[in-house]
Amino acid sequence: KIDWEIPRKTLHSSIGFLTLSLYVNGGTPQPVIVVLTGTLAIVASADFLRFRFSTFETLYETFLGFLMRESEKHKINGVVWYLIGVLFALYFYPMDIAVVAILILSWADTAASTIGRLYGRYTPALPSRVLRIPIPFVKARYHPRLGFASRKSTAGFMAAALTGLVITTSFWGYFGPLRA
Repeated sequence: KIDWEIPRKTLHSSIGFLTLSLYVNGGTPQPVIVVLTGTLAIVASADFLRFRFSTFETLYETFLGFLMRESEKHKINGVVWYLIGVLFALYFYPMDIAVVAILILSWADTAASTIGRLYGRYTPALPSRVLRIPIPFVKARYHPRLGFASRKSTAGFMAAALTGLVITTSFWGYFGPLRA
């Protein structure tokens, strides 16, 4: 049986729609940065308390456990990393680049997860090590390698890549010029 994680994916994807709405309506990122920074402080604090106090952990998982993956119950919640990524994009990049980055994070990840769960077992797993990073004056066998996360499928990867392509071409073909 496939766990579709519908509440989690709904929340994940909704960020993309909110971000696109902010962009199309001429909003600025500053109020969003303030709200998301406050949200990050609350979520990170709750995660800290969850790891420190078993009573709080039980309460937290009772109310928010349906949004968590089983693997997140013993490590930092994915929402923390998600918020850090969104804040980083909004703070350090021009608005159009930040919006596209957030849309890809929001929608391509959801597409990869959905298609990967549905068709991943029929496609090869992605290699765990792909690209060797050359470092001058260091023997090649000691060069670090970049790879994909474990347990990821070609189907999910292709869904993410295709979704990212559609997002970027749609954004700069249609939405980007709306604000110019």
